[in-house]
Amino acid sequence: MTIRVGVTRQGWLEVDIRVRLPDGTRYRERVKSPMQSRSRAKRWGEERARFLVIHGLQQAKQDPKKEVPTLEAFKPRFMDGYVRANRFKASGVAHKQAYLRLYVEPLLGKKRLDEITDEDV
Repeated sequence: MTIRVGVTRQGWLEVDIRVRLPDGTRYRERVKSPMQSRSRAKRWGEERARFLVIHGLQQAKQDPKKEVPTLEAFKPRFMDGYVRANRFKASGVAHKQAYLRLYVEPLLGKKRLDEITDEDV
């Protein structure tokens, strides 16, 4: 079990974890550290390595699937989080609302965002 902490070119800390799993295979994981200091990042890496050794890789990779909203449900978030947050002019906000209401929602409104493909666009 080896844990190394280094600084990437972008300036954040990276934890390099190498462990031997219970089935005998070797596993390497390089991840951005959620901690800000080297000592805390190393401690986090040791905890992560211990978890991998105890539980194995299958349980470690199981992430809960996130619920993807439909285009209709995402529209208010887009308008508030992007259009109004970037301080578009009133005419630009009105244009985006009209375009979404008249053209996009009738065709794609009921589809989830991850189901929309290039062909749909």
